[in-house]
Amino acid sequence: MLYAITYATYVLQLCAIPLAGGVALFKGDKPERFGATIVLIPTLLEDVILPVSKHLGYPLADSMPYVEMLSTFAVSCGLLYLAVRYASLWLAAAMVVEGTELYFVRAFIDASPRNFNLYATEVNVISAGVLGILGGAAIVSWRARIQKGRADA
Repeated sequence: MLYAITYATYVLQLCAIPLAGGVALFKGDKPERFGATIVLIPTLLEDVILPVSKHLGYPLADSMPYVEMLSTFAVSCGLLYLAVRYASLWLAAAMVVEGTELYFVRAFIDASPRNFNLYATEVNVISAGVLGILGGAAIVSWRARIQKGRADA
């Protein structure tokens, strides 16, 4: 059952990458574009490197959760910088949601029998949530630009 939920959240995250991430990259203002770039680079690297390494027969390294924690910390700091720099509540919300991943990584590291499916489910939901927030912010700013253009015309 948990494997099915993990797979469903993985598919959700894979759908959020081009949909919400693409909207944020191509239709958002500067803060949303920068935020999407900061979030998408580690997410895409993870989604490419982990399956390829598993396919080549390499097991997950014991240091992988620590790399994930460092990556999450860097993304959270980047989103915090952008939230303060551009005074964006959307980016602040994305930073808070991304920051919750630090707890889940730490809980995974401390767990005695590590449950990778539960951890993967949590990470996928958080990634999809952050991308959803950035996509929502991009839609709101895109709509505001359209309305401003109509008002100017």
